[in-house]
Amino acid sequence: MKFGTQTPETNLTVLAVSKAALGSVNFAADLDRSESNLSPSLALQYGDADRGMAYFKVTQGFKSGGFDVADQSGLSLEYQGEEATAYELGWKTRLADNRAEVNLAIFRTDFEDLQVSAFDGVRFLTTNAAAARSQGVEVNGRWQITPALYFTGSAAYTDATYQNYTGAVCTAEQKAAFTGPGSCLQDLSGRPLFASSKWSSNVNLEHVADLPNGLTLQSNLGVNYRSKHYLATDLAEASLQDGYASVDAGVAVVSESNRWRAGLLVKNLTDERAMGYVMNVPIFSGARVASIIPPRTFGFSVTVNY
Repeated sequence: MKFGTQTPETNLTVLAVSKAALGSVNFAADLDRSESNLSPSLALQYGDADRGMAYFKVTQGFKSGGFDVADQSGLSLEYQGEEATAYELGWKTRLADNRAEVNLAIFRTDFEDLQVSAFDGVRFLTTNAAAARSQGVEVNGRWQITPALYFTGSAAYTDATYQNYTGAVCTAEQKAAFTGPGSCLQDLSGRPLFASSKWSSNVNLEHVADLPNGLTLQSNLGVNYRSKHYLATDLAEASLQDGYASVDAGVAVVSESNRWRAGLLVKNLTDERAMGYVMNVPIFSGARVASIIPPRTFGFSVTVNY
């Protein structure tokens, strides 16, 4: 056993090396910001859902800017507010005595100063892409095939790209080859938005059956699909995830009047292996780490309503 006091010694060499590796510099900043925004919307509608309804709407949205205390260079302490203008033209209709429904929408959203949280190899920084656009078409619907069997589904095509983004964080490979002064930046203009898939869809089947003593058996099977997409904000090729489908299933017994419910479920039934996110490893140039979507997972739940 040892008693006493110790005065730790600071290793200035280690601090200097760490500071250089993190890209830290001494700086002083006195910043303030004030924002106001008007976000109008306009909607036009013709018809009704029973006969068929057409609609058109325009909305504007705003996300305030702020300060990023993670920046250690003093160059990106402040990021601007984000503005978005969304247009949607659609059609909704019910069929077969309300046993089926089909909805169609064509959409487009234009972003100005889109806020992007990007990992620069050391820290996450929030910056602004000058402009981005997401546009496409989506169809969804439901169908009561029989009194006991229900189908729901949707499919979408989305073209989401950076219209102007010349100050994006470089990939690890670009940083390794960079020899110029200042920070390594790349131009992602015309490239897809982070985590955006051109194609996505989901289908779900649900069956309901009566059991003795007023009980009900509910079973469902669902499939979700996404086409290829980038999982790193720098759009490194190593972060490109191929398209894949995941399957979920479940079965439950429900009491009369829905007083209680007991169910079994399985997620990712086919045990699909896919990346969920990719990022560079701090300090170690060229190294990356990826998270994986949850494997086949079984669960049991009981719900009681009082």
